[in-house]
Amino acid sequence: MAEEVNYFWLNCGYTRWNHNEPLVGQTTLFESGAQFNPTQGFRAFKKAKIGDQVIFYQVQTDTGLLGIGEIISVQTGAQNKIRVEFKFNEELNPLTTDYLKRSEVLDYRMNNMRETLINQITKEEFQLIVELGKGNIQAGKQVYKFALWTTVSGFFA
Repeated sequence: MAEEVNYFWLNCGYTRWNHNEPLVGQTTLFESGAQFNPTQGFRAFKKAKIGDQVIFYQVQTDTGLLGIGEIISVQTGAQNKIRVEFKFNEELNPLTTDYLKRSEVLDYRMNNMRETLINQITKEEFQLIVELGKGNIQAGKQVYKFALWTTVSGFFA
């Protein structure tokens, strides 16, 4: 039986990626350690494993969604240090958290993770953000219907 996939939202600074090159295919490494602030998402770092899915959100200079990717490496070392390597797989439209908060489904989540580096989110939240970021749906009533449909359809999958 395959291990369940986790879903994360990662707040990234502008310099985390090389914006002079295509983002797709780039990798970046985040480290946490004993001095890592627990409010910065240390619990989420501890849950990270290869194959987990990630939404990248830029928090400096042109704030907004960047894209989606996956965790390609996780290493645990001495003194609770965790190294997580991420790969950028697909760009999304640069929607802001203010736009995403228009969805009742995402409003609470967006308000409670602004300052945290890495946040665990649900599969339904991940799918909803990806659909919004691809432009397949717009914030509003459709967002609620999409989230409700994915939740209900998950019971029959």
